[in-house]
Amino acid sequence: MLTPASRLLDRLLTALHRRAVAARVADRVAPGLLAGAAATAGLAVALGCQGRPAAPAVAALAVGGVTGLVWGVARRPTRVAAAIRADELLGTDDLLGTAAAVGRSGDDR
Repeated sequence: MLTPASRLLDRLLTALHRRAVAARVADRVAPGLLAGAAATAGLAVALGCQGRPAAPAVAALAVGGVTGLVWGVARRPTRVAAAIRADELLGTDDLLGTAAAVGRSGDDR
């Protein structure tokens, strides 16, 4: 049975993990959107020179954003990695990382 302290630690580690995943996804979506915007601009110019409507070029922006989203979700940090990063930012000398590794030794979510 989990003690109140271990439940609180589990909730903290879960929140840290969620935040790390959200940050990783955002970090990957931004370059995807940037690449999509560059492709959209190039396609819009090319289509405009041919006298065609440039509206279909906007799909490149969506493709870039979705690609970044998939990249971020596929390469999300583990729970232990999120705790280690929090330790680095907080200067807590691997307290959270150790707790995450020991407390969930078989469960690397």
